Amino acid sequence: MAAAYRSYAHHHPGRYSAFTRMPLGGDDPEFTQATHDAAAPVISVLASYGLDNEAGFFAALEFWSAMHGFVLLEMTGVMSGI
Repeated sequence: MAAAYRSYAHHHPGRYSAFTRMPLGGDDPEFTQATHDAAAPVISVLASYGLDNEAGFFAALEFWSAMHGFVLLEMTGVMSGI
């Protein structure tokens, strides 16, 4: 999953940037559903390791934070040469 996330960000930098700059939450039920649908694969994998409910949510948040940070460092050149 991490490789797919990273690959998408590098192959679609404009979309990735737009996606990561959108405000989370809000009153739009379609946006809320799309957010849940996008997180479902990560949450499903984490549940297979016994992380569900609140633990799964926070583990998914940690995964997303780590991936976003790593990709952002790559895209800004901080990771070049490493």
